[in-house]
Amino acid sequence: MARSSTPPQSRGRNLEAFIENVIARHLVPLELHSNQGRNFESEQEVMKIMGIKKTRTTALHRQSNGMVERHNRAICHYLSKFVSENQRDWDKLVPLFVLSYRSSQQIDSSITYTPSMLTSGREMKLPTDLMLGRPLEETEERSLPEFVEDLRERMDRIHRFAREKLKIHSDKMKQRLDTTSTETAFKPGDAVWLYAPKRTKGKSPNLQSNWEGPYTIIKKINDLVYRIQLSPRSKPKVVHLERFAKYTGHNPPDWFVVEDPPPRTEGSVIRDE
Repeated sequence: MARSSTPPQSRGRNLEAFIENVIARHLVPLELHSNQGRNFESEQEVMKIMGIKKTRTTALHRQSNGMVERHNRAICHYLSKFVSENQRDWDKLVPLFVLSYRSSQQIDSSITYTPSMLTSGREMKLPTDLMLGRPLEETEERSLPEFVEDLRERMDRIHRFAREKLKIHSDKMKQRLDTTSTETAFKPGDAVWLYAPKRTKGKSPNLQSNWEGPYTIIKKINDLVYRIQLSPRSKPKVVHLERFAKYTGHNPPDWFVVEDPPPRTEGSVIRDE
């Protein structure tokens, strides 16, 4: 986990922090996933030059980036216990909490290794070790090639174990979600309401509508994500299924025409059925 405190909507500083904390330490990633904040979306050209595939969450759906959101929640929770009354020193505490996180086994995690062990193959030496000491470790004389091979085998074993545990945990979470959620199928051409809460200054939130539309589904990207559009000239939006409500009015939009599927082909011969 890498952390850096930057001013809100600071485009240049965010890129600088990404280079310092991620690329300089862990090399260039294959993919970068973020929310739709302008400070992330404005660096598309930089990502292209570096060969990084840029993906983003759907709007107003934190679950699309659940791991980061969970880490943010944990960091904010612990910072609130130690930050000063004027809340001006929180950025100085972040590195220490990151150190604590990297060296600790997470209680709510299905993996029994610390983040430090997963990334470097060894546990971190902490300031408390100076006072309490560390357990003696068996040491043996090994050549550099032997040490490298031993470390590689250890990392392979740890990562294999972590992947197996994550797969089991993921299957359990999916099973739990499937039993509590109701399956709703939408198709291109369907009209839907979109949950999009807006707060206008000077107006009561309780009297403002949280829904807008009706929108028309123009494409199903996968079982959970759809592309919708309000009118022929409006900009399409990519939205998660959980923000939809079926439109049941008497005047659904009729501007979108669903195209018939192409006829089947066999080689170069087209046959109508």
